Amino acid sequence: RNTFWTECDDKNRVKEELQELNNAFLTECAYTNSVEEDIVRQRVEISEQQSVVQVFELELSENWDQNQLRSVWGQQLLKEELSASTAEQQDLRRELALECE
Repeated sequence: RNTFWTECDDKNRVKEELQELNNAFLTECAYTNSVEEDIVRQRVEISEQQSVVQVFELELSENWDQNQLRSVWGQQLLKEELSASTAEQQDLRRELALECE
């Protein structure tokens, strides 16, 4: 075989190797893109979960505030009832004292 065919074979071999490298590169690019898409999707999911957590924390805070107000209101109501009960007892004692005299 002459030099022409040898060079031709060499060029074809180089072409095949370049094609294999190109295919490997494209496969790696596709994998990298897939991984990047997964990362973006996970970031979106995390962001959505953080939003849900923030809403939950806000609702929890509002419920806590409402419970605090109810507690204060309930304590005030109990104090008023106790005060009224004490006043009634004092009135009854005075009436009883007057009747006993």
